[in-house]
Amino acid sequence: MNKKVCYLSIDFEDFSYNLQRSVGVKNPKPRPSALQLSVERILNIVKNAPGSDKLTFFSTGQVARDCPEIISKLSENGHEIGCHSYYHDNINTSNKKKFSEDLDKAIKTISQSSGQKVYGFRAPNFSIDKGSDWAYEELAKRFLYDSSYVSESRLNTCDTVDTINFHNFKMYEFPVYSHQLLPGFKVRVIGGTFLKILPLKIIIKLMNRAVDRGFLPLIYLHPYEFLYNNEFWVKSNELGDITFFRKVYWQIRQNQWLRFGNKRAIEKLSKILEIFHHQGNMVNHFSER
Repeated sequence: MNKKVCYLSIDFEDFSYNLQRSVGVKNPKPRPSALQLSVERILNIVKNAPGSDKLTFFSTGQVARDCPEIISKLSENGHEIGCHSYYHDNINTSNKKKFSEDLDKAIKTISQSSGQKVYGFRAPNFSIDKGSDWAYEELAKRFLYDSSYVSESRLNTCDTVDTINFHNFKMYEFPVYSHQLLPGFKVRVIGGTFLKILPLKIIIKLMNRAVDRGFLPLIYLHPYEFLYNNEFWVKSNELGDITFFRKVYWQIRQNQWLRFGNKRAIEKLSKILEIFHHQGNMVNHFSER
């Protein structure tokens, strides 16, 4: 019987900074202590699980700029540092020129902090859609692989990754399996809020279904999902000059990311990794190619 495997990666972003920036705060404050605590929790889980204890962290350029010591330490300890854009902005609201400049800035900042070449990319919020698929050509110019494409099926089920060609540029794609669990409710298998709200049995079933459909299961999580004591919480007085009602909205909405199901998600992740063994840095997938 073949061993079940997966890749666990972290979209390494600063929730507090991103939220403040999204509502127009001019000088958002990073939360390095929260990021550091999340790293400790993440690494403790993989240390005690079968499989590799090396991870891929898709870091924003902002985190690499504001917390270079964290990125440097991760790199020194053998973890891969990929790119998650410079700021956590959706690509489908950008344009080719702005996105290109954003990538170059992010790559420079991340490579300076990590001391590594940056091989991989993941789009914030998986935000490359049909109207912004021009982004893949820009990615192929700069990266060995991408992990932003979400699909319900694969054409090439003989290999674990797809190949994207643009003129003289070639890039590999780790596709993320999407499953329609209920009408109007599609699940990216598996990570984020989906991992928190779905029962463990359904998660395992969906991961097995991904394998059956030719996908290599990918687990993606974020630093804030490993914390549950408001470490990333943005208070009303930190939200700038937005209206009272928007402040109330964000005080309620933060529960989705920072409280709801976080403890249970940590427990579920440990059990998932007992079944699907994590394979290490994603770039190493190509070492024998």
